Amino acid sequence: MIQFGREYCTATNPSCLAGLDACPMADLCDRVGVDVSSKTVTDPADAVDS
Repeated sequence: MIQFGREYCTATNPSCLAGLDACPMADLCDRVGVDVSSKTVTDPADAVDS
């Protein structure tokens, strides 16, 4: 999993931002904090509960 994070899912630039087909685990991932449509990444710890 560490190697996967280094290659595909870096904190600031996950592969899924390039398209869901760029990540081999896109169909299993909830993409928490990642907005593929706007190509932004938000730290879930910084999210405000409503």
